[in-house]
Amino acid sequence: MRCLRRLAQSSRRTATNERGAVMILACVGVVMAVGAAAISVDVGATASRKRDVRKVADLVALDAAQLLYEDWTLNLDAVFPDLDGNGDGFVMPSEAVQAQAEISGARNGFPVDSPDPEIFLVAAMGRLDGAGGFQACSDIEITLGTCVPDAVQVRARDLAPRFFALSPADTYVSAEAVAQIRQTGRAGTPPTPSIPPTPETPGTPAGSPEVDRLAGLRVGSFLARLDSSQSPLLNRLLGSMLGGNLVLDAASYQGLADTTVEAADLAAALNLGSVDELATTEVTLAELISASARALDSESGPSTARATTALGTLQAAATNSTRINLGQLMGIEQGQPGAAGSARFNVYDLILAGAEAANQDNVLSFNLDSASLPAAIQAASVRFALVEAPSEAVGSPVFSVSTAQLRMIVDLTLAETVPITSTLGVRLGSATVRLPIALDAGQATATVTDMTCSGTDGLSPAVGVGVRAVTDVLRAAIGTASSEALLAPDFSGALAPAQVVNEAGLVSATASSSAVIPGTGPGGVALSYQPVYDDDNTKTIGGQDPTAVGNPLPVDLSVPLGGTNLSLGVNLLSLSVSASFESDLANTINEALVPANQLVDDLASGLGFKLGGADVTVFEGLCNQVPGAAEVPPIPGTPGSPGSPGTSPTGSGTDQRIPVLVQ
Repeated sequence: MRCLRRLAQSSRRTATNERGAVMILACVGVVMAVGAAAISVDVGATASRKRDVRKVADLVALDAAQLLYEDWTLNLDAVFPDLDGNGDGFVMPSEAVQAQAEISGARNGFPVDSPDPEIFLVAAMGRLDGAGGFQACSDIEITLGTCVPDAVQVRARDLAPRFFALSPADTYVSAEAVAQIRQTGRAGTPPTPSIPPTPETPGTPAGSPEVDRLAGLRVGSFLARLDSSQSPLLNRLLGSMLGGNLVLDAASYQGLADTTVEAADLAAALNLGSVDELATTEVTLAELISASARALDSESGPSTARATTALGTLQAAATNSTRINLGQLMGIEQGQPGAAGSARFNVYDLILAGAEAANQDNVLSFNLDSASLPAAIQAASVRFALVEAPSEAVGSPVFSVSTAQLRMIVDLTLAETVPITSTLGVRLGSATVRLPIALDAGQATATVTDMTCSGTDGLSPAVGVGVRAVTDVLRAAIGTASSEALLAPDFSGALAPAQVVNEAGLVSATASSSAVIPGTGPGGVALSYQPVYDDDNTKTIGGQDPTAVGNPLPVDLSVPLGGTNLSLGVNLLSLSVSASFESDLANTINEALVPANQLVDDLASGLGFKLGGADVTVFEGLCNQVPGAAEVPPIPGTPGSPGSPGTSPTGSGTDQRIPVLVQ
């Protein structure tokens, strides 16, 4: 009996342990099931929002493509009156398509005004290439007709909802759509016409004279505002682009600016058989400089001697090994008239344009020597990028040339410090002020539209050359950005307020301000030129006489960047610091903006830019007229034969232009 009781007790303990294990496994299973359900809900919500964003991108692309009908450029101002609010009555195509996209996006429930920078809706006009890929058109290309848009690309990005925060990071979903305007419908088949009788062959009348027209065009010339006393500044600018240390005096720069080289002589110096071969030849900067010096061997005069010596110094400093295409740099295409060989290019502008082309898509930086700084500025460093290469050209109408697109940040340390006083008026120290000024100068483009010749056989100067010049907007700001941002598509969006004061334990401050100076608009400005065609034949738009040293600056950035437009964020790190520091800092910055503006303008000028405008030079205008052929008498014809009747048209349909989703 005792053995039976012990066996029963042991059985009861085993059953209890098994029930506990089953309960633990059941709890674990419930937790895993709940987690899986949470993940499924969040994944499903993300997928659903991605589908919604894709639908929005499709709808917005179709809506925005409605702008791309015939004569669409004439309707932008009517649809979007004064879109940018600057009162110029002009709407850029990029502004219009973005505004149309935002209107459509808001209508379809997309958060177009979200403060989250990761949420965006961006639209662009462009064309589809041969492979069906979208290629965006810039405002300048659309304005000049070099890129006629037939499609709109829309990129959208939004935040996906999360119901169970299983991950600390937000999840964003993106979509892209492209809509193209296409011709649809099926036209009827016209009848086949009968074949008319063959008429007699008429004689050939006296031939009209053949006229070759050759113009030389430059925009953004450094020469128009040359101040050779700035040689220390020019040494740092040009030296940084050449890739070496450069030391030239004022007389050397003046010699380069006063000297021209003939295209045929440059081709010979490069051992090319003809000027035509320049169109496909690539050289390094050192090779271009060396060839320019050899091409001057047949020239004489004091300026040529100074230029030859200066070219030797430039060649020694040129370590940049990037190869540049001379055809693109000089605007010489194959098949140009023979007179293109006589076109003369300014030596300094040719070397400067070559240095800028060799540094396209590079960010360059250097510190300025104190000798080149205004008294109000203690130190300065410069970072700049030439996003697109400049060009000058010789050719027959119609052709265009443009400046580079310049991005620059000039970081200044002011000579005057700001006193830091206590609330009781006791001097606690002084603050050094740093002032970064950012500049985004869009391209200026000039187009030779027409040339008038005298009607004289042989070579003769053109009676007149017509040019249309277009300038983009100029954006300036007090702010800073990374070097990478200088090459970003939207430079202004990458700017951040600048920390102008940082005195540990006492006070810190930030500053920001921005200004947009409108350009000419797509219509541009019409300019007319007459002989003599040379480097002095320069016209200026958007500013003062460029040859008068000491005139007011074309654009005074100190006005829109200072005064009430200046925004300061002052943080008094000690309770004992007087609040008057903010007004003292504002006064110091406003006083420094005038000399700072002069320095910024000098830097842009040294790179061939005119802030807020353009210098346009017609340095060649040549006509070559050849007499026409003599008259040829008529040749008797032969009777014709009747033709066959045509067929009745078939098919039906109406031609339509509608937006179609292609991506």
